[in-house]
Amino acid sequence: MKLRLISVLYNNHKDIAPFLDSCMELIEVPTEIVFWDNAHDKETVEQYLANNKKFPFPVHVFSENKNLGFGAAVNKAISQKTDFTLDLS
Repeated sequence: MKLRLISVLYNNHKDIAPFLDSCMELIEVPTEIVFWDNAHDKETVEQYLANNKKFPFPVHVFSENKNLGFGAAVNKAISQKTDFTLDLS
């Protein structure tokens, strides 16, 4: 069983590091994290992962060149199959 956490990003780069730090501290089940970047924060996630090479979960960042809007971005992020999905936006 695998849990997928999804979060839509748009102008919330200051929240990414605390979010990922909390995931490392609190999550004890196999998990993957999916960010949908609505044209703003992809580099922030990549920088965090570069500085935290022991991050225990796979992180996927998908992006668009434009803001799709929250609902469309959530739908894109959950479009892959997984056992459970939890939207933390």
